[in-house]
Amino acid sequence: MDGSVSPQMSGTGTEDFYESGWYFNRGTDTNPFNGDPAHENRGLGCVYDCTGAYRLMLTEGAQYGSSVRFGIEHGAYDTDPAIYGSTTYYYAQDKNVMRQTDSLTVGDTGSESAHQYKSTNPGAVTAVSSGYEGYDRTQPAVTRGIRATAGPVSFQLAVARDNRGVELRRTSDQNQGYQSATVSVNGIAAGTWTQPLSNQGLRWLDDSFELPAALTAGRSSITVTLTPAAGSAAWTAASYAAVSDVPATVDSRAPSATLGLHAAGTDTNSINVTWLPATDDTYAPQYQVYGSTTPNFTAAGSTLLTTTPLLSYAHGDLGTKQTWYYRVRAVDAAGHAGPLSALVSAVTGNKLRVEAESMPVVSATAPIGPQGDCCNVHWSNGSQLWFTAKSAPQNAVLQFSVSTAGTYDLSMVLTKAVDYGIVTFALDGTTMGEPVDGYNAGAVVITPPLSYGQHQLSAGTHTLTMTVTGKNASAAGYFAGLDYLDLTQAT
Repeated sequence: MDGSVSPQMSGTGTEDFYESGWYFNRGTDTNPFNGDPAHENRGLGCVYDCTGAYRLMLTEGAQYGSSVRFGIEHGAYDTDPAIYGSTTYYYAQDKNVMRQTDSLTVGDTGSESAHQYKSTNPGAVTAVSSGYEGYDRTQPAVTRGIRATAGPVSFQLAVARDNRGVELRRTSDQNQGYQSATVSVNGIAAGTWTQPLSNQGLRWLDDSFELPAALTAGRSSITVTLTPAAGSAAWTAASYAAVSDVPATVDSRAPSATLGLHAAGTDTNSINVTWLPATDDTYAPQYQVYGSTTPNFTAAGSTLLTTTPLLSYAHGDLGTKQTWYYRVRAVDAAGHAGPLSALVSAVTGNKLRVEAESMPVVSATAPIGPQGDCCNVHWSNGSQLWFTAKSAPQNAVLQFSVSTAGTYDLSMVLTKAVDYGIVTFALDGTTMGEPVDGYNAGAVVITPPLSYGQHQLSAGTHTLTMTVTGKNASAAGYFAGLDYLDLTQAT
């Protein structure tokens, strides 16, 4: 809500959100606040399974002042083709909005001085590189500095005089949970700010604490003091912001310039682009990322790569040893665009990474399709190509393209599990490498990159044939899984 990058309400999936559960595949239901009133399975024009569901969020509605972002994450059994569509009916009185009135970047000397940042034990500024929950896990890590402290922290933030309360927003490191601090405003106690959440994998968290109008109304600035609770985890922050609850006005301000743009090539045919947050009066803008292989390109629709609320972008499926140039700008909810960033560039690596789940299937004698992360395994790009053969022999013919002719070292990463069979591969019809026994007792695992030799490839389309030839005597099935293949140009 209101520009927070972190989810402030979260659940466990479509069935639970619409509270329909098994009705999604066994029937229909219609209730006062939720239901699954329409369901067709391979009939009446429905090719697979078609479901209509609704939910009225009355008492549990999302509380916000300016904006809401709603999404449903793909889960572990994401193997069926699906098209989602939704309609949302919105009822509200447009009286008040949330507007950012100030922000402090922790660790930045100029920003700390301007906001009279003080601490008896500020802690050194350390860099954290991680991501946010609720977004594609393949996005590049965002790197920012934080302070972690056990001592009191105080700072000053500007607020709107006509505010009806202020939301104090913190971007923190949730590597350790149960960070807790007492809050005072201009020396008056405001309560205890406790955040129990923790995530060691996706560490960035936008966290908030509500300040009542009794402590903020009629003031142009407030002095906030945070005193970490004894025995709690270290109090962390990369930034603080004051978001004032104010009467609705016309948004006429554009976001600030986007600074700190950085592009870094990987060893594969991709580039990671990151930047620092811009500021805007509607708190958090989105970012338009422009790119081209031409250095003096124009930022326009033809060069717009993506629009994202994140501070990073993974630009993939590029050529090898290719130079790309980038510029980024912030755009607010009203459509006002900030200044373009400075130009940066990066060069892709000499390895062509082909994600198996994105390879076109020419033919297959058994079901084949993408499988999302599951079973305590994280595949490259969050999924693998899953061949669910139930006997042997079975095969699937896949396609991939090479943009530049040359000599390539080919390697692949496969999946092993208790129900996987023995698999062989052929490149353009010619068998390569040794058969791989996909059986693994007890757990699903991925192999290290397996070498399949050096090959001379022309520019254009090639085929990869995956054949299940049998299974280990201990295996429970004939499945096969391919995560990705790498084609590294020989030097």
